Amino acid sequence: NGPSHKAAFMETIAKAVERDLLVVAVTQCHRGSVQLSTYEVGQRLMQIGVVAGGDMTTEACVTKIAYLCGRGLKGKRLRDAMATNLRGELTLAEAEENVALNRDLRL
Repeated sequence: NGPSHKAAFMETIAKAVERDLLVVAVTQCHRGSVQLSTYEVGQRLMQIGVVAGGDMTTEACVTKIAYLCGRGLKGKRLRDAMATNLRGELTLAEAEENVALNRDLRL
């Protein structure tokens, strides 16, 4: 979780999202996943527009961003694609609900 007591941190993240920059929350834990809705700070990050990286590793997240940006995705399409299981990198149940979105993105 990000530091909820540091207003400058949250403001910086909010400004990045307002500039249409992609911000993804990932975990460094070997097991588990990012679920922004669980804690107060996560809920605030979600409201700001941070994408939950689910159970993606940091390496998978960076690779996925590079791939999607290389395909020309930006803004909402990029954020939607990051929350979508494309090649097995995201195994959360909600990722399965995004299969139709994956087809729509043609990735």
